[in-house]
Amino acid sequence: MSSVRRAVVFVVLILAAGAAAAAAPVTPSVEVLLKKHAELLAGRRIGLITNQTGVDSQLRSTADLLHADPRFRLVALFGPEHGIRGGAEAGEKVGDRRDPATGLPVYSLYSGSGRGPSPEALAEIDVLVCHIQDIGCRSYTYVWTMALAMKAAAAAGKLFVVLDVPNPVLAAGVDGGPREEEVKSFIGLYPVPYVYGLTAGELARYLNEAEGINCELVVIPMENYRRDMSWAETGLPWVPTSPNIPSPEAAVCYPLTGQLGELGEVNIGVGWTLPFQVVGAPYLDARAMARELNGRNFEGILFRPIHYRPTCGVFAGEDIHGVQLHVTDVKRLRPVEIAYAVMEYVVRQEGFRWPEKRLDMFAKATGSKRTQPELAAGKKAAEFVAEWQPYLQTFREKTASCLIYP
Repeated sequence: MSSVRRAVVFVVLILAAGAAAAAAPVTPSVEVLLKKHAELLAGRRIGLITNQTGVDSQLRSTADLLHADPRFRLVALFGPEHGIRGGAEAGEKVGDRRDPATGLPVYSLYSGSGRGPSPEALAEIDVLVCHIQDIGCRSYTYVWTMALAMKAAAAAGKLFVVLDVPNPVLAAGVDGGPREEEVKSFIGLYPVPYVYGLTAGELARYLNEAEGINCELVVIPMENYRRDMSWAETGLPWVPTSPNIPSPEAAVCYPLTGQLGELGEVNIGVGWTLPFQVVGAPYLDARAMARELNGRNFEGILFRPIHYRPTCGVFAGEDIHGVQLHVTDVKRLRPVEIAYAVMEYVVRQEGFRWPEKRLDMFAKATGSKRTQPELAAGKKAAEFVAEWQPYLQTFREKTASCLIYP
């Protein structure tokens, strides 16, 4: 391996900032790669980490584009959680297979035997390319698949290329507490805030440096992207990132309800028509819940009383009551602060019970074993939020040098 490969290399192919008009739609990074940086991959054996979300602005698959382009030698595909085409359920193990569209071997990065590329698979390629839509939340596993693949690439001396993607939860801010080491897991592989305020490419740069992954890294940015863009402002079509994230609205609400949903004591719409966008249970008073949460005057959100009967999932077939979360301005939203206010309300209601068998997963999701006993003891959401602020400020300072977009 050359001295260049042994060095810690951070390469970002930055585009001229003044070339993009503010109202122009975002140009996906795969299109930037094909039009302006094809020489980076030309002639090399390429392994592509992707799934159904790896597409250009016309919804053409990155795998299909690279496979059909005579400039490239795409030789293998690597699939994350939910599989290469996104059909597997959350947590479902996915095996190796052959992709029917391209005929290429697909190596699972979410199997019982491991969650990173094997040395044997890496021996067949020269460069690993990663193109998967992230949602900007610590407990979503795609970025940890990326991180493990970066570590494997570093060990094997392979170039690692990230095709960057928009952050639907917004790359403009950070929110939530740290992930403590004792609850490290695949829904929190590295200690970042629950909402980390970085695109996937920016997070790759941060992990490569701060966590000492030290791979030879190239990030291909998007054109015309600003870090405060809502998904609608990107002008890009939405492809469901997993079975229960069918829309940008579900992605935005994921950090608002996902942690509470791990307890299994409320229905958060998973498996129903509004995944992550409702909180309901037989023991909740819909009007009282909406009144209290709206009374806190959170920016960017309104809570509507809702009564429904889920067809599957938690409390399937039962009449339940609660609130629907209507995000009115994602740019002013403080998702984890709101999530803790919702949890604070729910856990003090008569009828709620702490499920002993789910507390370990709840700790992994929230990033701390202290969250549950502190909520149970009556700790307020505002107290959690106040405790996070020094950590969040430090994180902002540590990631400043890794930012790509204005």
